[in-house]
Amino acid sequence: MNTEENHIFDAAELRKQAEELARSREAEQPLDFEAMTPEETRKVLHELHVHQIELEMQNSELRKAQMELATEQQRYFDLYDLAPVGYCSISEQGLILKANLMVATLLGVNRGALVKQRFSQFILKDDQDNYYLHRKQLFKNGEPQSFELQMVKADGTPFWAQLEAVAAQNDDGESTCRVVISDISERKRSDELLRESELRFRSLADNGQALIWTATPDKLCDYFNEPWLAFTGRTLEQEVGNGWADGVHPDDFSRCLEIYVTAFDARQSFSMEYRLRHHSGEYRWIVDSGTPRHDSQGEFLGYIGHCLDIDGIKQAEALLIVMKDKAEVANRAKSEFLANMSHEIRTPLNGIMGMLQLLETTSPSDEQKEYILASLQSTKRLTRLLSDILDLSRIEADKLSIYETEFDIKNHQQSVLDIFSLVTKQKGLELDFLVDERIPPVLIGDEARVRQILFNLVGNAVKFTEAGHVRVEASPLKGPSKNCFRVLFTVEDTGIGISEGRIKDIFEPFVQIEGTYTRHYQGAGLGLSIV
Repeated sequence: MNTEENHIFDAAELRKQAEELARSREAEQPLDFEAMTPEETRKVLHELHVHQIELEMQNSELRKAQMELATEQQRYFDLYDLAPVGYCSISEQGLILKANLMVATLLGVNRGALVKQRFSQFILKDDQDNYYLHRKQLFKNGEPQSFELQMVKADGTPFWAQLEAVAAQNDDGESTCRVVISDISERKRSDELLRESELRFRSLADNGQALIWTATPDKLCDYFNEPWLAFTGRTLEQEVGNGWADGVHPDDFSRCLEIYVTAFDARQSFSMEYRLRHHSGEYRWIVDSGTPRHDSQGEFLGYIGHCLDIDGIKQAEALLIVMKDKAEVANRAKSEFLANMSHEIRTPLNGIMGMLQLLETTSPSDEQKEYILASLQSTKRLTRLLSDILDLSRIEADKLSIYETEFDIKNHQQSVLDIFSLVTKQKGLELDFLVDERIPPVLIGDEARVRQILFNLVGNAVKFTEAGHVRVEASPLKGPSKNCFRVLFTVEDTGIGISEGRIKDIFEPFVQIEGTYTRHYQGAGLGLSIV
């Protein structure tokens, strides 16, 4: 029967009872309508009518309240039965008096079959004493109990449960307890995995060489591994919090603290070097790298850092700096020596060349002319070598000046063709120098150095080419601005080439691609390094 039908039934029953009561009262005190005046009769009827309306209104409100109460009761029972946790009531003797659907699901038993069952039969044997102790405490002093234990499903499957129990009374006034049951098996498994992970972490941390630390979100360190403690010779209690900072070298402390705090506030990784006091009392250089830590939900947990002892590396770096300084001093001395020697040798060499040129003006025999020509060629080669050595020493000493002047690229084109045309003709080579028409006639740069570079590149191409051609091209390049024009010079030849593995070596001073080439083609290997 639905709620509306219940209300109709209740109203009919109520009217029946009211009529019986009215007849009983009329029998005890009958009304004498005949003695009443018409006015009194109308007044009584009016009062009865008003009273009837009041009763009908009260009855309507009562039915409305009853329906709302029924709805709330239904909602309560729905919430109770369909709750995501188990609810059950247990008597003082330990019997299940009432249980919702989740309890039946957790225990794998039909809800109807749970009533009057002993709750303890669903608790793992090893945890039953724990259950009895809490139940006794609850009924003894009424204090709420919260505890964890292992329960067992009807099929014998164990699971971890969290129990929250409070004292209550049933409708008969008997003491009971209401228990909330939550399945915490997943949480327990997660806790176990976390413990295992922490054990693995500590095992790895304590058996490695890195000095490892962790810090909480308040910037205070809460863990240092065994290698750290062995390095400092201090206990964990001495190092936690800000205790570790006592071992930082005073000259490094402010810088170290600033980097640490700044990175921590920005939640950014950091790496810094500082000196930390060793257990021997000396300060040793370490590199300390820190990284933010987050949980699976992205919540910031603090930092983890690892440090490595780099004191040996620092000492080696200091030694390298000293050696580098010494090498630079020696290199400058070498450059100065080469420059001075080049100047010193050039003077008598010029004298020899002058004498040979004067000797040419006499009347030597044909044999003597050959000797003079060979001597002049050797002298010119030696002069060029001295010039290259002098340029190289200036470059290494950073004293080679570059001048900006106006020059005509056509002059460089003609100079290259004039200088090398005789040699290329003798070797049967084709020599070309092509200038793109888009290049302006007047350029700005160091005319002498441009010529020197071209002569070195073309001279190399001619030297190492026995057949075919040598081609020079000048083409425009896009400049960094509208007022800047750039030129690309390309030198191509059909010579012997060079293996890819040796390309990186050809710009080193005094290096040629093969020792045999040096003997065959001559040259000191300075041209490309100067270029």
